[in-house]
Amino acid sequence: MAPAPHNSENKAAPEGGDVPEFFRIASANDLEHEAYSVFRHIGALESLARWDEVTTRDVLGCDLAKFAEAGAERAARSLELSDAYLSWVFEVISLLGASPSPSMVRRIVVATRVLFDGAGGPRDRARLERCRTALATEHGVPFRPRDYVSLGEIQRAFEIAAEQLPGSDAAQRAGVVAAARVAFEDISPHIAPQRMALLGSRDGLEQLGAGVYDAIETHLDSGCAACNDARPRDVRLPELSSSPEHQRAA
Repeated sequence: MAPAPHNSENKAAPEGGDVPEFFRIASANDLEHEAYSVFRHIGALESLARWDEVTTRDVLGCDLAKFAEAGAERAARSLELSDAYLSWVFEVISLLGASPSPSMVRRIVVATRVLFDGAGGPRDRARLERCRTALATEHGVPFRPRDYVSLGEIQRAFEIAAEQLPGSDAAQRAGVVAAARVAFEDISPHIAPQRMALLGSRDGLEQLGAGVYDAIETHLDSGCAACNDARPRDVRLPELSSSPEHQRAA
């Protein structure tokens, strides 16, 4: 299973920015447990997805400034929902089993938000439960969406879940599927798996050609997180300048 958020009992509240106001509202509404849980989840996602704090909060749509401005009652409801929502995200991540890849964790974080945002109706626990039901559905599908998640087929899983959202019409479901495809495009590797598998292989240079091989090497060296995360861990690109194939192509 995916690592659970670290226990934060007896720890001081995180500091900086709008965080003190966040915890003041939580304390005033007897929601300290939920507040710490939210921060544990966010911290764990940073580690699993290899995102920094700003990116993690941005992808989650977590805006502490807006939270602090919402008023105590509304902020308290938002905090309770955020805790439940992040717990659900980790439920989905746990379907990947032990040591999930950062790229798959990112896809799940993005997909869960797209599904929740597109589910329609009030932003409350009922909407969250409809998303959970859609992902676990066994009716009208040959293979459960959650089972696709366990196989690493995140996009397929959430496309099926979107089509099974309870209480949504066809246009709404299609909108969720389209939004998911756009979101996945932003975080998907730019190099196809079959070409990635050729890197470092005995005949990879011949099959790819020196120009494509050079371009892939340059792209990976540029620091593209999506492609480097998808790169087989035992692959190390050879130095092309000394290879006969590369010299002939130069």
